[in-house]
Amino acid sequence: MLEEALAALPGDVRLVFLLFELHEMPVADIAGRLGVPEGTVASRLRRARLILGEWTDRFTAVASFEHARARTSDSSAQVEAGDPEVLSWWVSRGESEALLALLGVYNRAHPRTSVVSAAVSGTPFARKQLRSRMTRGRPPDTFQVNGGTDLLSWVGYGAVRERMEPLDFLFSSEGWRSVFPPDVLELVSHSGRLYAVPVDIHRTNTLFFNRRTLARQGLAPPTTLQDLHLVAAELRARGIVPFSIGYKDPWTLTMLAFENVMVAVAGGDYYRDFFSGKRSADDPELYATLGHVARILDHSNADAASLGWDGAVERLSTGGAAMTIMGDWAKGYLINSRAPLDFGEIPSPGAGGAFVFATDTFGLPKRASQRAGAIDLLKVFGSKEGQDAFNPLKGSIPARTDADLSRYDPLAQATARDFWESRRYPSLASIASSTFTQALDTAMAMFARDRNADAVVDAIRAHYDLLSPSSGRGFVL
Repeated sequence: MLEEALAALPGDVRLVFLLFELHEMPVADIAGRLGVPEGTVASRLRRARLILGEWTDRFTAVASFEHARARTSDSSAQVEAGDPEVLSWWVSRGESEALLALLGVYNRAHPRTSVVSAAVSGTPFARKQLRSRMTRGRPPDTFQVNGGTDLLSWVGYGAVRERMEPLDFLFSSEGWRSVFPPDVLELVSHSGRLYAVPVDIHRTNTLFFNRRTLARQGLAPPTTLQDLHLVAAELRARGIVPFSIGYKDPWTLTMLAFENVMVAVAGGDYYRDFFSGKRSADDPELYATLGHVARILDHSNADAASLGWDGAVERLSTGGAAMTIMGDWAKGYLINSRAPLDFGEIPSPGAGGAFVFATDTFGLPKRASQRAGAIDLLKVFGSKEGQDAFNPLKGSIPARTDADLSRYDPLAQATARDFWESRRYPSLASIASSTFTQALDTAMAMFARDRNADAVVDAIRAHYDLLSPSSGRGFVL
């Protein structure tokens, strides 16, 4: 309830409310920290309370209606067997084909049932719909969520009521404890219990490039940040757009800046420590990171603000740009494109020794209407057959350690070797709270427009307390 209510607040109003109510900071201190008059802080606090009061009234009315409807409905209909529903944000090219292949494995084993795929376009919209359904007590039977903080926010922090069933029984019956890497299992664990099934491993610090474009210009794929800027300048001088970027959903900028460039600037250990609350928003490494990001943006497509990540990858596939930095779900998009592209995939320049990864996971919500069907579906999601059907199309590598890599292309096999040989670091969605990452996304979208590094630093400083292990809002490995 609180997450959905806070999401309804404008960013500046939400920040004041959190500092005052959560961190118990006096109005005068908030004013000094944000550089605004005390009257402005008081006004934003009043507005927050007004909006939250209206939201509470609406929620109470809806809850009362749903409770009354449930009491008067036929109770037998509530437990009647049916098709399990899975909620995801897999709608782009490559994602939808991979999901279809995964559900095909389930359908072959359960020919008398099917799966209701509730796919929502856009990660933020999918998460918003999930919050609404979980809050109203009408969850999907299983849903896509990143391992780590993103998942564990539903499991329970502090006084938050658990909304997920533990899946230890499933890991035991399927023999899964030994087939998933320990650091991946840690991302789906809380208080010694397992709460979700990892389906894939995505590398988020990856550079894709058009082989033909670079070869025609006599340029090698860049392996350092300095090489990246030199290649970009050469391409720009020859009338070629160096980078395709899409930040209509600004999480792509946050991923570019911190999971790619910061790792290249300061190393994977620094990245992990920074987003575990162990560094400072005033560190020179942060300013250096933003300086490199600004140079990349200066050499990107002019319409980046109107494109999603898939639009940016499409621009690469059609020859409209030479390179893009994106998670390797971009590979799934490219290999499922109508016109085949001769593309290359390498670790993000300067960050080759660090493997930043995300894992898509699926759990079992309490009050799932088709619990038995959801469990059968999760068995497929965690199975060797299911993961080997899904990941070659998705562009990812399997989360299982015993997958049949002969079914994967050479690029995927190289990624799998990197995963085992490199130092591994979870993505931001796995280690930072949604409150922090949403504020960072907003700040990075503004940075893309005005290149004001101080504004990004101020936003991080204002929320940095949320990364402290003692806050209970982060997830520290």
